[in-house]
Amino acid sequence: MRIASAKYISAISIAVVVVGGNNFSNIRYIGEMQGLARNETQFQSSSFQWDYLDLNKPAFCGNFKCFFYDSKNSDNGYLIRDSAGASDKALDIAVAGWEKAKELELKYHIRHLLLDIPFEVHLPHDMVDPMNTNSYHVKNVVNGRLVKGTKPKKHHFHHNTSAIIQPNKSAPAQSIILKCKSLKEIESSGNYDILKDIESLASYDKKGFVEQLQSEISLTIALVEKEPLLTYDFQLMIDSNGNIYHLDFDRLLNMPIPKPKRVKNIVNCLKRTSNYAGARHIHTTKNLRL
Repeated sequence: MRIASAKYISAISIAVVVVGGNNFSNIRYIGEMQGLARNETQFQSSSFQWDYLDLNKPAFCGNFKCFFYDSKNSDNGYLIRDSAGASDKALDIAVAGWEKAKELELKYHIRHLLLDIPFEVHLPHDMVDPMNTNSYHVKNVVNGRLVKGTKPKKHHFHHNTSAIIQPNKSAPAQSIILKCKSLKEIESSGNYDILKDIESLASYDKKGFVEQLQSEISLTIALVEKEPLLTYDFQLMIDSNGNIYHLDFDRLLNMPIPKPKRVKNIVNCLKRTSNYAGARHIHTTKNLRL
């Protein structure tokens, strides 16, 4: 796994914050409403304008969604998915993912990067080419910059379709993604990438980082034991202060209760990450004293 500026990592999640800038002045609190029906999102979609997107900065994409910066406030942006080829329930799924994020935030005080409820609007013909020209896969980002020679994903967005848009916070700077694999994969690959990436955080030696990370991991272990659906396609973001953010809540929907072995694998992954961070911190501290 590669280290990327968190503002680019946001594109993967495609996931607590206060809305900045003026673009959301009319819709700031709509996401706080409970049980919004699909047609109630029209208030928000009518407030959105396509010139809110900053097309002077690269947009970074996962397999389905791209993160575009807000043109007036780069701390915020928009996750955008082309509806071409998507399920006719794609918006309903996105809204349900938002509601799940808010439920977990209220119940367990988790952190996430979602700012507001998603909505669907027509994708203008004259926006398709500029957006495609500016869209890059996040795997081509290292240390917050595009790998030299990287080409855009020119066919990510399509004409004659709509787009599902969700206001999103740019992720914290110097963040890394933890994706726990199966225990078999971990054992076969030795030290999985996150163990190396933890050392690469710019503030790894910041006072309190390891303690905060280990505390957050302990809370996350308790969380996945109570909410085992989180173990599907498990992924977290860790910032340079040791804080944990949860990502991509769509993955929890319509899934069966996982087998205990899956939960155990994720718990072991988290414990191993915590133990490694603590061991590296002790090792680094000893070296500094020498």
